[in-house]
Amino acid sequence: MMTADNRQIITDFLHQNGITNAKNVEEIVSGFDLSRPVYRQFLEPGERLFQFLRNEELSRPVSQTGSWFCLAGASMDSLAIFGAGAGRRLQEFKVAHAVTGLEGTAAPLGRNWNWAGGGRGGGTQIFLPGHALFALEGVGTHQAP
Repeated sequence: MMTADNRQIITDFLHQNGITNAKNVEEIVSGFDLSRPVYRQFLEPGERLFQFLRNEELSRPVSQTGSWFCLAGASMDSLAIFGAGAGRRLQEFKVAHAVTGLEGTAAPLGRNWNWAGGGRGGGTQIFLPGHALFALEGVGTHQAP
């Protein structure tokens, strides 16, 4: 069954990358549509990734790169996220050093104002564990659609 196989692919990848806390693992697994293929994706120098970074606000005065990325042309709704209070901006990254991520399809999620998540899903997304972010260089921001 693809769902069980995909869950195993994700948990194996996470454990191999030091993410073993059951709550963290389940949060990451729940972000993927397990009925669609999930696989390790080797990213080579020069490739481009994008992320909808949350804008700064009083409770979060510094912008922080997260672990979830998308490809050019993705919408926030297709990634099951939204702008919430302060909004988000599209940040472009260039892969500077080869790295392996986990690629799959965003699961549809109900709206959650605590972390500005929720949407129809269906878009391609790539998860990079925190220690792999060193492989990226920020290129610039783009106006979010």
